[in-house]
Amino acid sequence: NDDCRFCDPGYFCDQEGVVNQEDFPCKPGYYCSGQGLPPRKCPAGRMSPVNHLAVSSYDCLPCSPGRYCPEPIGKLVNIDGIECPLGYECPGGTRIAMKCRAGFVCNQQGMASGEVCPEGYFCPEGTKAISDDLKCDFPFFCPKASSTPQPCDLGFGPKEHSDLRTSKNDSCSICLSGSYRNTYDAEACSPCEPGYFCP
Repeated sequence: NDDCRFCDPGYFCDQEGVVNQEDFPCKPGYYCSGQGLPPRKCPAGRMSPVNHLAVSSYDCLPCSPGRYCPEPIGKLVNIDGIECPLGYECPGGTRIAMKCRAGFVCNQQGMASGEVCPEGYFCPEGTKAISDDLKCDFPFFCPKASSTPQPCDLGFGPKEHSDLRTSKNDSCSICLSGSYRNTYDAEACSPCEPGYFCP
C-alpha cells in the first residue's frame, strides 16, 4: 500500500499491520536505522541500555567505566556491559577486561582503573590483593607503584631494618671507604681486596 511508511530510525516494525511505530522501539543492546532494516547489535566496546536510544552504531554509548562490552557473538547483546572481574581494570569503552597494570592493584570488582601499589610492596600485572607474598624483603626495597622489588644501586649496600622497605634512603647505605659492591646479587659491601684501593 502506497500509504504505508517505513519505520523511523530508532524503531523496528517487525510485524504486519503495524498502526503505531512507537509500540516497536529499538530494544536495548541494538540500534535501528529505520527504513525497514532489521535491528543491529551494538558493537564491541559500546552498549545501549534503554529502548529507542540508538539509530546507528555511533549512538550506542561507550561501555561504562568498570564494565566491558565484548564482541556481541551469538545471543550476547551489549545492554549495560559485564562487570570487570577482580584483578582486572576496565576504563570506559573497554571491549575486553584488561589485566591490572603492573605497579597497580585491582582489589575490587568493577574497577575502571587500578589503585597504585602501596610502598613497601610490589604489584606484578594482574595483582588482586596486597599480601605478605608481595612484601618487599631484604635486600630489596619497593617505592610506591613498584612492579618488582628494586635492588640497591651498585656502590651501595642493603640495610636491614624491621620497617617496611619503602625507599633507597631507608634501605640502602653507601659502601664505606675500604669496601665496594659491584653486583646486585651481593647482600653487603665487600672489603676491598689485596692489590686494590677503595677510596
